[in-house]
Amino acid sequence: MSVLKIAAIALAIFGATYFVGVLEHPPPQSLEDFSAFYCGARLAATYENPYDDAALGRCERSVAPWQRGGVMPAPYPPYALLLLFPLSLLPFGVAGAIWIAGIVGAIAISCVVIARLSRAPLVVAVAAFAATIWFPSMIAASMAAYPILFLLLAAYALRRERWSWAALFLGLGMVKPNLALPACLAAFAILPPMRIRLAAAGVALFVAQTLVAGPKLFLSYVEYMHAYAARDIANAWQYSLVYGLHMLGVADRTAVGLGWAQYAVAAVAGIAIGAAFARRYADAAWVVLTPLAFSIIGGIYARQQELAAAIPFGVMLAYQAPSALARLALVLLATPWSAVYGDAAYPPFVMLTTGTLVHQLWKPPRIVTVLAAFAAVAVLLAFPNGSTPSNSLWFLRHLPGWLGLTALVVACVGVLVEGKGAELPQPSA
Repeated sequence: MSVLKIAAIALAIFGATYFVGVLEHPPPQSLEDFSAFYCGARLAATYENPYDDAALGRCERSVAPWQRGGVMPAPYPPYALLLLFPLSLLPFGVAGAIWIAGIVGAIAISCVVIARLSRAPLVVAVAAFAATIWFPSMIAASMAAYPILFLLLAAYALRRERWSWAALFLGLGMVKPNLALPACLAAFAILPPMRIRLAAAGVALFVAQTLVAGPKLFLSYVEYMHAYAARDIANAWQYSLVYGLHMLGVADRTAVGLGWAQYAVAAVAGIAIGAAFARRYADAAWVVLTPLAFSIIGGIYARQQELAAAIPFGVMLAYQAPSALARLALVLLATPWSAVYGDAAYPPFVMLTTGTLVHQLWKPPRIVTVLAAFAAVAVLLAFPNGSTPSNSLWFLRHLPGWLGLTALVVACVGVLVEGKGAELPQPSA
């Protein structure tokens, strides 16, 4: 099947399911997260504090009067908000439309890059990555698709030894530090040509935000994020260790401390394993993709859409060091279990995603593919719908994602121990 046919089918499916989702979350409600970015950028550029709930709330109510009750936070560093300042000069509806169009473009380009990095069929990249990130990103207009794209482009640039481009994309990826920081540290530690470039990128970001927004704003951001880890601890869209510990009854302060410690351990493990994969396959792309995947294993902040950060590594592993466990991990991570939150359009989408991946990864008889697709929907429908289910149900609904991440780590370790995998051909310059 040609690339154009695959793209047309994917857009038709995603467009139809998104349209039904929009019926339940109509604009401008579907720009919920974007209202925080829009107002945060406006406040940062005018020397106000985007990390002050009162100031942020006033702005959000002025541009999005439908948003009642609590304030949507903007937990991003000052330089990330300042990059969005041009959008904040536009009317909110126009800016939101541009933002949504950018998300669609970022997801599409990411699928192409994943396919090229992994040598997997494009249909696998679409089914795995787009299925994971599409709905959570589009319904609330969240940011995750952008930094993941930047980090994918950085990985591709590293494979081709385009060091300056890689540093630029890693710097842009730092709009979401919890995803990008381990990858930046890995590139700095493992690849000597990247050190001076990454240092220059870091200095440039810090100087730019200091000149534009003032030196105190970064300190406000650090203080805000220290409190935000505890503030967001009970958010049911979280896949973090902190959320899991909270649901198990661990004291919040202890849970946050353990989350920070575990995030550091996962980052170090991702860097070390990325270095090992890069040496084994003579491919520097692993230096970024491995710590990117490990960045959302537990830790303090891992939203549902950020599970997509593990998909590029999962596709690479499934195709370059294939094993049954690596394939299973990819299916568990890619299947859009967000459908359990009650949107009627999602079960067919779950069937399509699971069936496509099972067929492409295992090439089983057709009846097995169909049964796997129906089994995924059966798991989906085992949970009652509703926007406010019991805490135990919210907790159980995270299990497929957590199991997928666990399987990915075990498969990764198995590759290193057993020495599986064929070396990638060297890319042309």
